[in-house]
Amino acid sequence: MTLFGLSTHRLEISIPDQAVFLGVRFKLLAVEYLLRTRLSTNSSLKLSLDFESLELNAHTPLASFADAISALLQQQLRSQIIDPRKRNLLALIGPMQGGYLGS
Repeated sequence: MTLFGLSTHRLEISIPDQAVFLGVRFKLLAVEYLLRTRLSTNSSLKLSLDFESLELNAHTPLASFADAISALLQQQLRSQIIDPRKRNLLALIGPMQGGYLGS
């Protein structure tokens, strides 16, 4: 399982034959608060296949993956206190959609 950070350019990745590719898209603060890790821009982090007891393998049905990751993230979310400064920064950045602040 690989976690990719925010990318500023196109990534070239190769997916081996017989590999299973499932993705979850997170908002900027989610990785830090829900997964308790940080990723710098244009980086990736290998996670163990049993990350947080998800126990994923090539035969895991998509519905089972979705249910498991949803339950994990909801549990993590209930136990978090998000820094209000970061929440405000995200609120400012969100509507920009790649633009810039200012006039």
